[in-house]
Amino acid sequence: MPDSSHRPSGVLKSQDAPIEVLIVDPITLPIARLCARWRVHPLQVTALAFVFRVAAAGAFFFGALRLGAAWSIVGFLLDGIDGKVARLRHVDEELHGTLDFLSDQSAFAAMAVGAVSWTSRAYQLSAVLCISLWLAAYMLLMAFTSTWFRLLLQTGNTEHQGAARRILAEGVDKDHAGWIASPLAFLMRAFNRVNAFMGRYRMFPYPGAIESEVVVFMVAPFVQFNWVVVLFGAVLLLPDIAINLFMDVTIVVRRRS
Repeated sequence: MPDSSHRPSGVLKSQDAPIEVLIVDPITLPIARLCARWRVHPLQVTALAFVFRVAAAGAFFFGALRLGAAWSIVGFLLDGIDGKVARLRHVDEELHGTLDFLSDQSAFAAMAVGAVSWTSRAYQLSAVLCISLWLAAYMLLMAFTSTWFRLLLQTGNTEHQGAARRILAEGVDKDHAGWIASPLAFLMRAFNRVNAFMGRYRMFPYPGAIESEVVVFMVAPFVQFNWVVVLFGAVLLLPDIAINLFMDVTIVVRRRS
């Protein structure tokens, strides 16, 4: 379990992406506290983050790549502030979470379209392919994640993390997994050990969608959307995709057994 002594109670997430814990939280937490003191509404910050990301998409479209990367970084930091403000002020936390998610996905799609448009006009076909691959992988991740939450609701589970641990455990149980039980059980024990160690510092044990966003929209523009960098960003999505797919399949198999 994460060590609560490493986080201000109720403000920071109990476990988060490594880049959030190591870089974003130290920058955004003091700003979020200041915003909460000034009675700034979290949705105002969410809207501002969305505006900067749409501006980044426009900059990518017109080839102002470094400016787009800078605006993307500002939007990313603002996105790390709004949730903290909502939790500090206890204002519209559920509404904020919903609108924040929708604005994030819309902004990511817009930035990807802007990047694809510029790389297409610049005849960087490898970059076009890799950005398109990233977008397809991200859509796949969102599909598997939404399926996971829908299946949880159908089974009456309300605790995402607790349910995930139980379902993953059942997925490697001998009665359910059969001949693949032993390697899966070994992998899960190793994962749990790493997760427990990293959880002490509030970090997930692997990079994921957030790190992928940073690579594609904040690093790659500085190197003209080099296809190797963008492909690396797409690869960072694979652990999340694999884990969500495994959980989806496991919960369906469990319901049918």
